[in-house]
This record gives sequence, C-alpha cells and structure tokens, in this order.
Amino acid sequence: MTIYEVEDVQSFLKINGHWCDYCTGSQLRLGKESHKHFVERKNKKLKTIHTDQSELIEYRFNDFGYRSDNNYNDLLFSTKDYILGIGDSNTEGLGVKNEDTWLEKLGRMIGIRTVNFGLTSGTVDYCNYQLLQLYLKKDKINFPRYVFVLIPPTNRFSIINRDKMSFFQDWNFINEDINEQGTLLYNGHPIIDRLEENQFNRFEKNYENQVYILNLLKEKHNFFKLDWDEFGLDFPLSVDGLHFDETYHEKIAKEFYKKKVN
Repeated sequence: MTIYEVEDVQSFLKINGHWCDYCTGSQLRLGKESHKHFVERKNKKLKTIHTDQSELIEYRFNDFGYRSDNNYNDLLFSTKDYILGIGDSNTEGLGVKNEDTWLEKLGRMIGIRTVNFGLTSGTVDYCNYQLLQLYLKKDKINFPRYVFVLIPPTNRFSIINRDKMSFFQDWNFINEDINEQGTLLYNGHPIIDRLEENQFNRFEKNYENQVYILNLLKEKHNFFKLDWDEFGLDFPLSVDGLHFDETYHEKIAKEFYKKKVN
C-alpha cells in the first residue's frame, strides 16, 4: 500500500507528500531496518524514493508535488501549450532521469511542455479521477492539447478521502483449492479464503468498470491510452531493478507519438 497526503480533493490533487516504508540507500547498505516515515514532496529534491534506493538519480518535485521541472500552476492556469500524462510509477519514471521518462521524450517529439500526473502505485481509478477533474474544469483551466494515459495494472484499487489517497496493489485471486472456491490474496497472504462465485464476480467486475469508465472518458477529448505491459513483461530494467529503463520509455513515447499522428 502506498499512501499520499493530498490537498484539495475537489480540484487536481496536489501532493503534499507520501508515507514511505523504505529507508535511505545508505541506511540499507549499513544493514539498518526500514521504517515508515513521511516524505515531503512540494518543491523538494530527493535522492531516494519508493523502490529506488540507488541514490543515483535526483527526483525533483514541483509546486503540485509531482515529478517535473515545470510549474503546473503556470501551465494549468495560463495560455501556454502543454500535454498531460497520467499513470503510475512507469509514468512518474522511477529509476530513470526525468528527461528520460516517456512523457518528457514525447514532449520533445511534439515540441511542447508536459504535465506529468504519474504517481507510484497509481490505479485506473486514480487516472479516472484526474481525468474527471480535468473535464469538469474545462472552462476554468488551460486545457491540454493532448492527454496520454499509460494504464496501470487493473488489479489495484484506490481510496481517496479528505486528505489521504491510498493505493492498494497486488490483490489476486486463486481458484485452485479442492472445492474450487476463490481465495483472495494480498501480497501473497490469504485474506479471504472462501470467496463464493457471485462474490468473486462482483469483485472482478470492479476492475472491468474502472476500464469501462476510462474508455468512456477517452471519447471526450484528444486522449490516447496504452497498457504499460503492451510490449510484454520482459522489459529492460532501470536502476531500481523493477521499472522500465530509458530504452523502454523511448518505445512507449514513440508508440504514443504514432497514435497521435494517426
């Protein structure tokens, strides 16, 4: 689970900071245990974040608490042209330099500034939420020229309340016991061990509904989407050993560019 402290849930989510279970890379090398602590993000620079404890990359966060060298208040409430990207850690760009993320590469291909709403552990629900805020405020903000969504895994869900946004990952079902009853797993641990078929179907339907809403939103604007595993799961790894490296970000940028051109 990844928890963010947010500001003003009735507008675009500004990220004050996140709760982290990881200690710094230097602490890990000394064999110290990790601990949960709050990490401020607005206008901050970090050497470690989430899974990247390498201390090889500087993560720069802007006035909205997102990874970017651009001021979002300046772009969202002006007449300057920009494109918008939404997704999870593979949009935020864990393990690669900011200029090597697919959105920054795509911005250079088009010749335009970028707004990156990628957040580590992000869900399809989170993408829908940001898109809904975008469309609801279309007459009040400087609307992006194009919107690009790199769809997160669909077996995640999120809870957004007044000042917290929680992303839950790694939910999974197995139906392999002798009675063929579903077991709900979280991080490999059984949470519900006798999930009836009708309950299973309702839970699975939630995933389908998230993507269904995303597809409906896609019809409203110059909006392009890709599944992040569309090129296969055997991708070259970045410095954190989990996420896309720069060459894979390049492939995603080129694929989005082809969709835009066509």
